[in-house]
Amino acid sequence: MRDVRIQTFGVHFGFKNKLLASDVVHGAAALLENVEKDESGSDNFIKALDCLSRSNIDRLHRGIDLAKKKLIGYPADCGQLHLYQPHPSRDLSCTAT
Repeated sequence: MRDVRIQTFGVHFGFKNKLLASDVVHGAAALLENVEKDESGSDNFIKALDCLSRSNIDRLHRGIDLAKKKLIGYPADCGQLHLYQPHPSRDLSCTAT
C-alpha cells in the first residue's frame, strides 16, 4: 500500500502530536461505528465528538487504533470473496440487446 496517495493537510500541536486530517476522520468514524462494547449509538456519537477536542487526544488515538483494526480486517474478509463469485463460464454482464 505504499503507492496509495491522498491529498490532505496536517496539524501540529505541541511536539508530540502530528496528525493528518484523514487520521482524525478515520478515528472519529471508527469511534462512531464501534461495536466492540455494548454501548448505544448516542454514546458512540459523544465519544466521536469528544475526540475532536485537543484536550481528548487519547480518545482520538483510541479511535485511530480502532480504525487500524478495521483496515487490517479488510484483507481477511476480501480473501473469502472468490468463493462467492459466479462461475467463469457464465456471462452475467449487463449488455443491451
